[in-house]
Amino acid sequence: MHYCNEPHNPVIFSNRSAKALKRVVMLSWPCRRHRTAVTGHISHRGRNIVDLCQTNPFGFTAKLGEVDITSDYGSSGAPLFNGSGDGVGVLQGGDGKFSYSIPLDVVRQTLAQWGGEMYAGECC
Repeated sequence: MHYCNEPHNPVIFSNRSAKALKRVVMLSWPCRRHRTAVTGHISHRGRNIVDLCQTNPFGFTAKLGEVDITSDYGSSGAPLFNGSGDGVGVLQGGDGKFSYSIPLDVVRQTLAQWGGEMYAGECC
C-alpha cells in the first residue's frame, strides 16, 4: 500500500447531488500515476450494491452513483467533482468500464457520524 505524503487542499463539497448525464471529473492518486484526472458522465444515480457484486461483506445499503469512468487499483477514495469544481461523491470502486461512487448525502451523513465538521459546504 502506498500513501501520498504531500499536503492536499480540502475538498469543497457541493450543496446538491450531481444529476444524471452531467459531466464529472475524478481526481486520483493511484500508484505511479500522480494526480490522474479522468472525465465522464453520471450514467445512473442509484445502483444497488447487490446489482454490482455477489457479496456485500460490510452490509453497505446506500445506492451508489455510476459513472462512465474507468478507475485503477488505488483510486478508491478519489473525489468526484462537478463542473464547478465542487465534490459530488467519493469513488468506491469499479468494474473496468464503470466506476461507482458513494453519493454526496452518504458522505455528509458519514462525516457527521464520525464527528467531522462541515460548514459552508466545506469538509475539513
